[in-house]
Amino acid sequence: MVKLPAATVATLRFSGNPDSATKLERTRELLAQLETSQWRRTGEPYVLGYDPPFTIPFLKRSEIAVSVSSR
Repeated sequence: MVKLPAATVATLRFSGNPDSATKLERTRELLAQLETSQWRRTGEPYVLGYDPPFTIPFLKRSEIAVSVSSR
C-alpha cells in the first residue's frame, strides 16, 4: 500500500480507447476549461483508466486528471 498526500484534482471523463490522440485532445479540453474557472493547474495531466483492456471500446471509461489549486 502506498500513501499519497491529499490533493484537489480536476478531471474530464471520456469513453473509448485512451490512445495518444484521444489523450491529447481531452487534455487540451480540460486545460481550456480550467483557464475560465477558479482553478489553476499545479501539476502535469495524467490518465486514469478504469476498465480492463478486453472491454468493448465504447464501454471503456477513462479520465484525464490534473492537480489544481484555487486562484
